[in-house]
Amino acid sequence: MSNQQAQEAQYSFPYHWLPSFGDDGQLLTLGQSLEWGLEYYSYVSSAANIARSLKPSSILDVGCGDGRVTDTLYRAAPSLSRCVGIDYSERAIALARMFGNKSIDFHCNPLSEVSGKFDLVTLIEVYEHIPPQEAQSFLRDVLSKIAPGGSLLVSVPSQNVPLNEKHYR
Repeated sequence: MSNQQAQEAQYSFPYHWLPSFGDDGQLLTLGQSLEWGLEYYSYVSSAANIARSLKPSSILDVGCGDGRVTDTLYRAAPSLSRCVGIDYSERAIALARMFGNKSIDFHCNPLSEVSGKFDLVTLIEVYEHIPPQEAQSFLRDVLSKIAPGGSLLVSVPSQNVPLNEKHYR
């Protein structure tokens, strides 16, 4: 099974939506028994806190998956005039549109087709899914979407955790 197929197979269920957060961003429940739930909560919460402090007027969430992080970023930054989430997976985008805030634009498009620049561009647990031979051009495309004075927020798995079958690095 390829890395992309392993990830796509997980989008049969919106598993990122299981940990439940209150309006204040605090963890309410982990939903089902998820061993990764607290780790997931920690980086989603950290990303939301950073977005809140940056006060962006626009956010682009690259590799948004089922939209959970995009939705959390949207709620954390009330001054947003534009929030976009993109992913290669039509299945993931369908889940994002079902569960995410209706003010967020979710698209199953290549990054090159996203118009404009953004105050905050995020890659939350995404870069490890990019094949090594595509990494440099991918990062170049990501950087081209950051507005002057804007920010890039990246999170990736730690070297302390064994490589997952759906990750390249």
